[in-house]
Formats: sequence, structure tokens, C-alpha cells
Amino acid sequence: MEIITNIVKQDMCIDYDLKVTGIIIGNTIIENNGVLILSGIGNGTLTINHTGKCEMYGIFNGIIENNGRTLNIYGIVNGSIIKNSGQTKIDPNAIIKLE
Repeated sequence: MEIITNIVKQDMCIDYDLKVTGIIIGNTIIENNGVLILSGIGNGTLTINHTGKCEMYGIFNGIIENNGRTLNIYGIVNGSIIKNSGQTKIDPNAIIKLE
């Protein structure tokens, strides 16, 4: 599993296992069995496609669109959550501030 602890200022396409404890500034797409564990901060649009999976423990500012397999939210979302397909689970302790 790759781990990012710094600031990434670019769009990302994730098709591998990635843990982010830093900051992503840009749009992120998860696909092809990719897994994102976000313990840091994400800014932009997060799209989970087909067989992608996201475990969110940190903070996300923007739009999250689940077109994929699994989205589990345990942290904070400031923005929108679009549930097109797959499973979206929001922990009772998560904080969701929808726009």
C-alpha cells in the first residue's frame, strides 16, 4: 500500500491501494479495484467507479459520487454525496454538511 503524507496538488486516478494522511487538492477517481483510505483532507470531486472502494476517516470538501462498490464515511464531509450505485454507508458519528 502506498502512503501519501504530504500535499498533492493534482488530479489523481487510483487503481491501487492508497492511504492518504496528507492533503489532496484536485479531483480523484477510484477505479479498477483501487482502494483509497483517506485519513487526511481531500478537496475537489471524488468519484468511485465500478469496483473502487473508499474508506473516509478524515475530511472531504467537495462532491463525492459513488458509482462503484463501497463508500464508507466515518469522518466529515462538507459538500454533496451522490449515490448512483454501490453501497454507501455513513457512520452515525460522521458529520455531513451537505450543500
